[in-house]
Amino acid sequence: MTSMTHCRLRSRATATGVLALATALTLAACATTGDTTPTGSTAGPGSSQPGAANGADPGVVALLPPAVKDKGVLAIGMEAQYPPFEFYDTDNKTVIGFDADVASSLAKLMGLKLEIHDAAFDSIIPSLASGRYDLGISGFTVTAERAKQVNFVTYYYEGDGLMVKAGNPGNLTIGDSLCGVRIAVLKGSTQALKSVPALDKVCTSAGKPAIAATVVPGSNDLGLSLQSGRVQAVLTDGSNAGYTAKLSGGKFEVATGQPYNPAPFGIASPKDNDLDKAVQKALEVMISNGTYASTLKKWNMEAGAVQAPKINEISG
Repeated sequence: MTSMTHCRLRSRATATGVLALATALTLAACATTGDTTPTGSTAGPGSSQPGAANGADPGVVALLPPAVKDKGVLAIGMEAQYPPFEFYDTDNKTVIGFDADVASSLAKLMGLKLEIHDAAFDSIIPSLASGRYDLGISGFTVTAERAKQVNFVTYYYEGDGLMVKAGNPGNLTIGDSLCGVRIAVLKGSTQALKSVPALDKVCTSAGKPAIAATVVPGSNDLGLSLQSGRVQAVLTDGSNAGYTAKLSGGKFEVATGQPYNPAPFGIASPKDNDLDKAVQKALEVMISNGTYASTLKKWNMEAGAVQAPKINEISG
């Protein structure tokens, strides 16, 4: 595996999730993101967490594919640049966030040690198909195209949000006000693959220019593009837009308006091993015992709560 380099002086977040965004944006270019060895988890350095002796659920364990159960490790791919879903704590080693906490709870209920692998967002689904990871948890919108490659279990609902500079100088909202506007979207995201093409149709049908979309390789590049003036707005998941704006020191805000194209987020697993059934059962246990609700509350994400985790709940 290739390694991931970090500038040791880079500030990503405090233990409570408070990010000095100005510093992070200035120094974020020091990180080289790619498929990596385990870099940390909510269990601390080493990406491991105690297993069966500390809360494994027999019903969940019974549904584990033998190959996953026998190796005793749950390897999860996620792009650790995407607060509040996943990002690095101040030690630059430990991955924290909503997805990291969900991953930790899943591993515990499965009686497995957790490994979190920081990876480029658009590499995670192919890596599941190749067997590199057991699960992908990285804010994946469940789409028909993605569901052809992997299985999904819904664990959150989310829509797009628009992040702009403070004061929203262009008076932008998600709609025809974006026609001809320079916006940044993440490579491989539903914003790049679905939202921008849908909005472009609105623009061109009204005789207006299409959106001038800049596709960036990593989530850190979204804020950097806006800060530098390369783009006028960032189209990303609403929770990410809100969290980043909140921690920007007043530099950014979220444009007014309802979330665009709300859809289910899914935990991804390979097509050929039925691990999705164990994930679904584990999420049901988390909902029942209150772990899921407390994790949502911790990250101020209660608005996207699911009542029942569904398998391959396709959006659009």
